[in-house]
Order: sequence, then structure tokens, then C-alpha cells
Amino acid sequence: MRQHFPELCDRALWQRTPDDVQDRLIIDVAHRLHGAFTWLETRTYACGGEAHRIAAFEHHRTRMRFHLIPGGAFVMGSAASAAWSGDGEETPTHEVRLEPFLIGQFLVTVEQWLAGGGHTSDTPDGAFVAPSDHPAEGTSRSEARAWAERVGLRLPTESEWEDAARAGTTTAFFWGEEMNSDYCWYKGNSAQGAHPHPATPHQGATNAFGLIDPLGNLCEWVEDDYLGDYALCPTDGSAYHAQRSYSDGLQRGGQYNYSADLCRCAARIITSDYGDAGMGFRAACTIPD
Repeated sequence: MRQHFPELCDRALWQRTPDDVQDRLIIDVAHRLHGAFTWLETRTYACGGEAHRIAAFEHHRTRMRFHLIPGGAFVMGSAASAAWSGDGEETPTHEVRLEPFLIGQFLVTVEQWLAGGGHTSDTPDGAFVAPSDHPAEGTSRSEARAWAERVGLRLPTESEWEDAARAGTTTAFFWGEEMNSDYCWYKGNSAQGAHPHPATPHQGATNAFGLIDPLGNLCEWVEDDYLGDYALCPTDGSAYHAQRSYSDGLQRGGQYNYSADLCRCAARIITSDYGDAGMGFRAACTIPD
């Protein structure tokens, strides 16, 4: 990837690349996706002191909107001394270097879940009482993986997810250090915690990569298995897979019935492979080399 797209693999270099050159490279990326996506537009998003020019693509099979995240390095996790730190599972902070990738602007919705071959019987009773434009709630990790594979996508790795949620920021939330209910559906502002809210009310409250509701709304499955901390986790953007037949999974971002501390960019939720209220997922896609 770096040989063909050096600018796109270095976020700082990408920021300095003229718009017309960026656009030519984005067209090349679209060609490499072998007709599975169409480039829709490129626009600048700003939040938390960051601003990024982001290309949007439509995935033909699902009609989902994906954003192209430039490659580069970021610092993952939180320090044990941080005001909003976990119980050690978010440490040590470490640099991860990622290749460019595509990630959904929204969580997968009920309509997209059903169109991709998911069925209401796959998940707990009542998980799909929400309208079709609400996020699909109640999926297990294995169900989310199977759905993504059927439509030519995948789950994001844990480091991809955190990089996409942070969008260049280093604060507890992608907008700053304190909870702001303009950006996040959580216990302090969701309606009874009974069902997730539609994705659209936060249309103007994206992060600097243009993602909507990466924090709050529903917990999001990632590809990785759980490891107690980051001491042995990959630093190249790949997923950690435990060398045993079964391992707990990870969800990120928090949900509508969680307190603010569990909706931080660095917060990790350890969960066995089952579907329940408050669980959803966001799809991702690798750019072929």
C-alpha cells in the first residue's frame, strides 16, 4: 500500500497534499476496490481541534456510506494516571501504525442488517422493534462477523476502531475532556435506555473523520479477542486473536444506557460472544494492496 499510495499512508503528508492530487489518488483507491464501492464526495469535517478532508464511498451491496481513513500513527489507550482511566486494561499507551481503511459512517442499521441476510431470529426477542433506520441492536460478535463476510466486509480491528473514533484527538472524548450530550447518546440523555436513538439526529455532530455516534448509542463489536492489557497487543493495526478455542470479545464506544466514563474513546468493554440489548456494530473494509 505504501508503495502505491505514500501520501495516503502518512496522515501528516496527506494533510499537506493538494486537493486535486488527493482526488486523483481517491479515484485510484476506488479502482482498487474492484467495483464494490463508488466514490460519492470529499468534504472537510472538524471537531475537537482537528479537521480532516475525508472521502465518502457507497458500498453497492448494502448502500452503506463508508469513510476513507488515511493511514498513519496514533497513540492508543489511556494512562493509568488519567482522570478517566480504566482499571489497567487501557494501558500501556502505545503507538499503533495503521494502513488506510474504510469504515462505516454509521452503525449497521436494521434495514442494512436484513438486506445483508441477517434475520430477526438471529438475535434476542425484541431486538428489532426499532424502525429500519435505527442501528441493528442485539447482534453477537459471531453474527456480526458472519453478516459482514456475506456482504464482502469485516469488523474493524480494535486499533482501527479507536483511531477512527479519536479522529486525531488525544482527549477522553473526540470533542474534549468532558461529556457533551450534543455528540453522544448515553445514560444522561437517552430515553429510558429502552431503545437506541436514530442515527440521524447527530448528523451535524460528527467527529473530525465524519463518523456519527462512534461514542454512545450502541456498543460496537471489534474483531479482536480480549487481552487484559495492551502489553502484547499488535502495533500494526491487525487484530489480536487468542491462541485458544474460545476467548471473550471486545466492544467499544459505550451505549445509550452507560455512564460517561464507559463512552470514552479508550474505554474497553469485555463481553462474551452473545447478543443483547445495547450491542451493535460498525463495518469496515480493507483496501487491496
